[in-house]
Amino acid sequence: MGIDHETNQLLMYRRVYLVGFRPHLQGEIRETALNLALPLHFFHALQDNAESGQMQIDNILGERLRQSINSFLLSSADWVVFALGSEADTRQLASDVTLAMAQGKDIVFLHDAKLGAPPACLEQIACYVADDYLQLLKYLEQHSAKVTS
Repeated sequence: MGIDHETNQLLMYRRVYLVGFRPHLQGEIRETALNLALPLHFFHALQDNAESGQMQIDNILGERLRQSINSFLLSSADWVVFALGSEADTRQLASDVTLAMAQGKDIVFLHDAKLGAPPACLEQIACYVADDYLQLLKYLEQHSAKVTS
């Protein structure tokens, strides 16, 4: 929570969990939301070391710990936003999408418009499908509550 000092309103920050986002896009989203003073708090999935370019995780305990942390992060979110790129990326996110659905999370997809129309099944799963991160932020802003004190 925070206070909008111009209106003296209590802001309820919505927690937004980003899955499948590249680090540069995570940064752009956070910076833009901060500049627009949106009542959103972003956090992201821990990537395995192979995805992040570091040495691969070579033990099962490390991988299980990463999965456990990501599951906790997902469960603490108000919104779960999935970045979709190639078909392979989409398949990799399937288990996270399933978990978010099972937990009744509000799901939003960011689909790269350069890849053509998003798969029709996304509209059955998601609250919204955005073509770019500015559309995503606009949607999240419109659907985030401000509570007066």
